[in-house]
Amino acid sequence: MNHERDRPAPRARQLFSAPAGAGRSLSVFILLMLVGAAASAQSTEIWPELDVYWQPAAHQRTFLELSSSTEREGTKREATIGLYQDYLSLPKGYLRAGYRFTFSTRDASYRESRIVGEGVVTTYSSDLVRLLNRTRVELRWVNGAYSYRVRDRLHFQRLAAKGSRFALAPYGTFEVYYDSREASISRVAGRIGSEARLGGPVSIDVYIAPTGVGGNLLLTNLTGHPAIALPNGFSDAGMPTSITFNGRLYDEATLLAVAKQYQDATGFHLRHPAMDF
Repeated sequence: MNHERDRPAPRARQLFSAPAGAGRSLSVFILLMLVGAAASAQSTEIWPELDVYWQPAAHQRTFLELSSSTEREGTKREATIGLYQDYLSLPKGYLRAGYRFTFSTRDASYRESRIVGEGVVTTYSSDLVRLLNRTRVELRWVNGAYSYRVRDRLHFQRLAAKGSRFALAPYGTFEVYYDSREASISRVAGRIGSEARLGGPVSIDVYIAPTGVGGNLLLTNLTGHPAIALPNGFSDAGMPTSITFNGRLYDEATLLAVAKQYQDATGFHLRHPAMDF
C-alpha cells in the first residue's frame, strides 16, 4: 500500500552546492525532508499495487503490474494494468521497457496508453538498506492526445530479512516530473509505503474474470494466456451473461478440464432466453 502526496513544483533555481562526496547523504536527507513536508501537500492518494515477476533466465524478467489509485480529497478512481520486460544486471541495476494502460473506474472520462522505457541504477546498497535512482521516459496518449514525460526518482528502502517467506520492506521515494505539455517541471511527488514480499513457489492454475469488463481481455491479449468464456445465466433484462476462465501459458488442458467441470455442474449452456414475440 502506497500513500502518495504531490504538490506543484517550484521554479527551478540553485539552492545550494555540495561536494561530490555528499551525494548519498544528501539523497537520504531529501527523502526525510519529504515526510516532514507532507502536511503542506495538496492531495493524498492511496495506491495499492500487486506486482508479479517471472524470471525465465538470469538476465531476463517479465513484470506484471496491477494497481489502483484513490484520491482521498477528490473523486479520482483509477486502475492500471502494465506489462514490462526487464534486462537485469543485478545488483548494479536494470533496464525496462513496456506498456501500461490506465483508466477511470468511475466513468469513461480518462483513458491513458503509455509506452515506458527506464533505467534503474543502484547508488548505494548494504545488507539493511539500498538507494536507487530511476530515470524514466514515457510516451503518453491521454484520451487520444499525445505527449511525453520524463521522470527522475530516488528510492530509499529498508531491505527485508533474507530467508523469510513473508517480510515487509518499507520505503520512501522523491520524484520530479517533466511534462512536454507544460514544457517545464510539472510535478514534485513523494511516496511512502512498504513492499510485502511472498517467498516460495506460488502457482495459479485458473482464475475467473468478468467477460468484456475491465482490462482482463487486454491483459490476456498481451500475454498470450489461454481463456475460455462460458455462459453463467441471464441478466435482469433477460439477456445471456458469461464469465471467462483464464489459464496458464501452454496449459490449455487444465483450463478446458476446469471449464468442463463448471459447465457440467451448472448446466447454463442448456438454458435459453425467453422467446416472447
